Amino acid sequence: SKNGNRESQASTLESTQETQISLYLTGLWRQAPQERIAAVNRCGIKSITYVVAPEDEFESSPGLFTLRVRDNFAEDTIYRHIDPPMAFQLELARLVNFDIQRFNYPNRLIHIFFGQNNGTKSEPSAKAGDKDARFFVRAVIQHAAVFSTASDALVAIPEAEKSFVEALDALELGRCDPRFRHADLNHIFLNLVKEIDVNVDDVDAICRRLFLRYAQRCWKLRVFTVEVRVAGALRSHHGAAPLRFLLYNPTGHSLRVEGYKEELDSLTGTPVLKSLRSDRKEFGHLHDRPALEPYQIMDRLRRKRVVAQTLETTYVYDFQHIFSRALQERWKLYSQSRLRGGFRRDKVPAKHLKVVELVLDEEGVLRAVERPTGLNDHGIVMWRYSLYTPEFPGGRDVIIIANDITFMSGSFGPKEDAAFEQASRLAREEGIPRIYIAANSGARIGIADEIRKEFNVRWVNEEDPTKGFTDLYLSKDDLSKFAETARFDENGNLTDVIGASDGLCVENLMGSALIARETSIAYNETFTLTYVTSRSVGIGAYLVRLGQRVIQRESNAPIILTGFNALNKVLGRSVYASNEQLGGVKIMSPNGVTHQVVKDDVEGVRSILDWLSFVPACRNGRLPIVEPLDPIDREVTY
Repeated sequence: SKNGNRESQASTLESTQETQISLYLTGLWRQAPQERIAAVNRCGIKSITYVVAPEDEFESSPGLFTLRVRDNFAEDTIYRHIDPPMAFQLELARLVNFDIQRFNYPNRLIHIFFGQNNGTKSEPSAKAGDKDARFFVRAVIQHAAVFSTASDALVAIPEAEKSFVEALDALELGRCDPRFRHADLNHIFLNLVKEIDVNVDDVDAICRRLFLRYAQRCWKLRVFTVEVRVAGALRSHHGAAPLRFLLYNPTGHSLRVEGYKEELDSLTGTPVLKSLRSDRKEFGHLHDRPALEPYQIMDRLRRKRVVAQTLETTYVYDFQHIFSRALQERWKLYSQSRLRGGFRRDKVPAKHLKVVELVLDEEGVLRAVERPTGLNDHGIVMWRYSLYTPEFPGGRDVIIIANDITFMSGSFGPKEDAAFEQASRLAREEGIPRIYIAANSGARIGIADEIRKEFNVRWVNEEDPTKGFTDLYLSKDDLSKFAETARFDENGNLTDVIGASDGLCVENLMGSALIARETSIAYNETFTLTYVTSRSVGIGAYLVRLGQRVIQRESNAPIILTGFNALNKVLGRSVYASNEQLGGVKIMSPNGVTHQVVKDDVEGVRSILDWLSFVPACRNGRLPIVEPLDPIDREVTY
């Protein structure tokens, strides 16, 4: 923190000096004779760049200041310290959808920008103040040596890794600057401008290793996209074509790598992206898109993912990807172990997971639907998962019930309670396992916003609000407006708030009793298992305990009835420092509530599948027995 403050102060001082230089250069032209300005316009000059010698003798790099003629010779601060011919290689025009602020970084080869957008350009329905803020770190690599093995297999491009690490260092420094708020979906762009003759698969492998080697740091710095452009890497009879590799981690748990080649469009003459695997009918999501297309701001789905990842959990709809990945790994290990043991290699099913979402219709009946991700209108999401496992190659069904922590913090209201109860009852009726993924804030305590915006406060002392108040009241004009949603005394003072919408008050507690009862019955009639991926509060904690079998993540997933701040206020002093002291794994695992502790959600899903491998597909079904590796007819030796 102290280091970050010192760097911020140094950066501010540098910025002040550079601002003075910029204003001085702009003033020179604004005070210049009109004949000179007319000559500039007549020659078609659009920008003027000054190279300013450093004042500090220890500063090795001169300053670069670019003035725009169209802006009355004001400096374009985005291009400060960027050599004009190099600006094109940084592809700064792709940042047009963001309001850009440059961050000063000592290494002039690394350029870091803070972009912010309020969502109105491409998402008119975005709430006011709902900002998309992220860092863009960009670097041009002019010299790149290629390291290869004796068999000419490309193993490393050291300059690329050096620039990537430097970009991470710059991003870490930028995130410490108090001027910039928390940024997500950060982007790193590396442009290798030197033509290199390499194999496409080798570059693909290097990019994967590079991202995976620093995956933990990328996750900490919220880097979700790394873009690598390699000039002249793909050669054909048409000449050298640049390659572009996109490495991104949308869910936080599964790395995706897409490779493209740049081709000139025959109509527009602009470069477009073509998937490298198009011959295999594998197309990336940027296939046939312009190579220099501006970066898009976050859409609805990305915003939800960011909210969940900020709370250090996985967005509820992304769990199916983790299940699919875990099933693939399970089949791979199962098949390889039998191949090594001389057994017949089991055929791995083409599909490991089938997912059908369940929703409550207007009549309160649970129905299967097909709809895009993230269209749930309440905080409980339910699925029927068909898992194709080594124990049940033909598939086994489970009911998944999960809190959507991005919807009202995952709190329980009447709709959530009804959906939970119906899905749990379906699992009981069919006698199949019921898996609950917990990430909630307990029963909802709602606010009638329509009244909150209109009521007035009668203070004891209007000059000193700390003295308290006597009444909350509405004006005479508002009394009739809220006659059905509130109660008043004869003086117009508020006595009761009912609210216009359902799910604000005690009805939520009635629903809590309903789902607690249902969970107790489900434990007696079918297999219940709970995975606590984030905090589980109040009724959420009761559901965890009543389900009996519990897997808990080791960090930021407490099982609590109320928060530590509330307890400290009741006790009158600071006894607890965090919720982990109340319901973290160091409490719940030793006392027997939690049966298994996992590091992250990937390990949590693996543990769910491990547990299910000992459970019949349905109530009173056959045990999940697989072919043993130890032959039953072998001779017993000593």
